Amino acid sequence: MIPRTVLEVDGHEVLRAVARAAGPPAAPGCGAAAGALREHWPPARLLAGDLAEELCGRGFSPVRIAGLSTLPGHHRGTVVRAVGELLGTFTVDACAIAGQQDYGAPGRAGPHTDGVCCVLPGRLLGLTCYRAAEGGEELVLVDVHDLVPALEAADPVALAVLRRPVPFFDGRVLCREPVFRAAGHGPLIRYRPDLIMAGLARTRPAEAGRVRDALDGLNRRLRPRGPAVRVRPGRDEVVFMDNHRMLHARAARP
Repeated sequence: MIPRTVLEVDGHEVLRAVARAAGPPAAPGCGAAAGALREHWPPARLLAGDLAEELCGRGFSPVRIAGLSTLPGHHRGTVVRAVGELLGTFTVDACAIAGQQDYGAPGRAGPHTDGVCCVLPGRLLGLTCYRAAEGGEELVLVDVHDLVPALEAADPVALAVLRRPVPFFDGRVLCREPVFRAAGHGPLIRYRPDLIMAGLARTRPAEAGRVRDALDGLNRRLRPRGPAVRVRPGRDEVVFMDNHRMLHARAARP
């Protein structure tokens, strides 16, 4: 677990600010909600600065949006998107927003990033918790800035293989992208092991064997003792994260 540093805003204030300028909730992705928030809600610029500082520093930022769970479903999405789009292009975890995969629900989901078959996956991702986790479930985050040095020390061959394009297949699109990519501000990651395995079923056996061995090496670094932080979101919290930098997963309480 990490120390709790949570930014806090009032969800009803955010919704009123958006409604004053934009009328009905804006269409997803149009940026109108964020524009309305900057213009009609004085704390917006300060919140955007705090979010940017947190995301640059540690790759994620929990934000408590007070009253979020009391809003109608379509208003929840508007409020979360308005806050997220203060920093630019924003991707909502659709299942989480619908309440079907929120982080108060039991179960497990392995470490991954979202949108791996997109040409450019969304950079900012928001995962929403509408109720406190009853069984102690946690959100597990792995920073690629920590993961790459650990993998390079333990299995440099695996890292070299995963720096070259590997196949991803989501049932519709087959694409080839590296899992790890170098960038000026640090390494980036694109990772969904199930979609890589689906892609490998459509490639040459020799390549598939090399990539599977590399994935085994990576997965050994992602086991419980690997480089990770664990967050237990509270009610009405949204965990914003850099989807190009952070792997996210759900796990039962250890």
